[in-house]
Amino acid sequence: MEAGLCFTPGMPALHCLRCTPLRPPLLRLAAAALALLHPILPPACAAAPPPARPNAVPGIVINHRPASTQQYLGSPSIVVLTNGACVVSHDFFGPGTTRDRTEVFVSADRGTSWSGRAVLQGQWWSTLFRHRSALYLMGTSRENGFAVVRRSTDDGRPTRNAPATPWR
Repeated sequence: MEAGLCFTPGMPALHCLRCTPLRPPLLRLAAAALALLHPILPPACAAAPPPARPNAVPGIVINHRPASTQQYLGSPSIVVLTNGACVVSHDFFGPGTTRDRTEVFVSADRGTSWSGRAVLQGQWWSTLFRHRSALYLMGTSRENGFAVVRRSTDDGRPTRNAPATPWR
């Protein structure tokens, strides 16, 4: 089973690669929950959908791991910042992981392209959200770990002379 995280412009929800019939139930549940947010998300991420391609992965692939790594992407989360940028996060689960790592990606062009923003050790089963002028990531430290809430006042951007992880 291939594992990946996709974003479909025009439908601001994350989903696993639909080209594989077997999807982890947790990822399927999270994708369904994110799809429910569609009516309340601002149109910043709503670009025109790409032309249909037979047998192609729908949307834009944000991150991917080959099945041979036994690392699967889960706990997808998406938030739209006040500047219109879209931020997504996901964790890794499966036999090939430590079950304590989350990656964060950002798109400044409504989901057309994505770049890595942060790799966070000790963060798992997490959800992104905005509150006032800060971006938060709330989850656990690992599978069945402690609660962890990280805060970024600069949209998670790495800053000069700062620790390797800009989240506190």
